[in-house]
Parts: sequence; structure tokens; C-alpha cells
Amino acid sequence: MSSARIEVEKYDGRGDYLMWKEKLEAHLDILGLSVVFREDGGSKKVSDLEASNEEDKDAEAKLEAFEEKKKRARSTIVLSLADRVLRKVKKEKTAVSMLKALDNLYMSKALPNRIYLKQKLYSFKMSENLSVEGNIDEFLHIIEDLDNMDVQVADED
Repeated sequence: MSSARIEVEKYDGRGDYLMWKEKLEAHLDILGLSVVFREDGGSKKVSDLEASNEEDKDAEAKLEAFEEKKKRARSTIVLSLADRVLRKVKKEKTAVSMLKALDNLYMSKALPNRIYLKQKLYSFKMSENLSVEGNIDEFLHIIEDLDNMDVQVADED
């Protein structure tokens, strides 16, 4: 495990949720905690416990290590949230359920959001106050948001 100290800024509900989530997942990966988000992580550890008696101690140690990683991953997420956002998801007991709750809160795929994003794309104009790079970044942000909401924009549009 790395001893480097890397911090993810706290998400306060107002910034770019997708970029914060990407940074958080990278941070968890560096810490070696991304295994708790894999589908087969928990079931593989439980099946290890059903192994022969010689492997029972080894399997128990692996299960304990996995449980410790799950706790550390949840704690990392908790420390990366501002108080007002944390209040909304603190009842979740695992890191996976916490991220799902955050996705539900901040990646709403409701029709008004889709319409708003399409309107934002269609009315996008380059701002004279921003550099070309800043304008491109803003455009890519809109495109990424549309892509995450599974909004189909025809090529002719």
C-alpha cells in the first residue's frame, strides 16, 4: 500500500459531481481499496470460507482483510464529503451503497434535466471572456453530462 498522502477535495453538492467521483475512484484505487466495488469481491471471499480445514485460517484472514478494506473505503468517502452532502448519505453502511445513493442524488436522469442539458447544448456560444481552451472545456462538460444521462443527440443536431 502507498504511504503517499493524496487528498480529494470535499464535494459540497455544487460542483461537478462526475469529476469529483472520478478523482475519488482514482484515490481509492491508489489506496488499494477499489476491490470493494467489484461485483465478485464479496462472493469470492465467502466461497473461500467453504474451503478445506487447512485453508480456513487463510480464508478467515482474507475475509477480515476484505472487511477492513470495505470500512476504509467507506471512511475515505465520508472524509471526501461536505457536511451537507454527508447528512444525505450517512445512513448507508457500505462504500458501494454510499456511491449509489450519491449517484441517485447528483446524476438525476429526470426529463427536465435532459431537456435542460439539450437546451444548454443547442444554445451554447463561445464566451469572449474565456480562452479557447475554457470554451472547449465547457462544451466537453455539456457533452459528458449528456452522455452520462444516455441522451441521444443526432449528428445533424
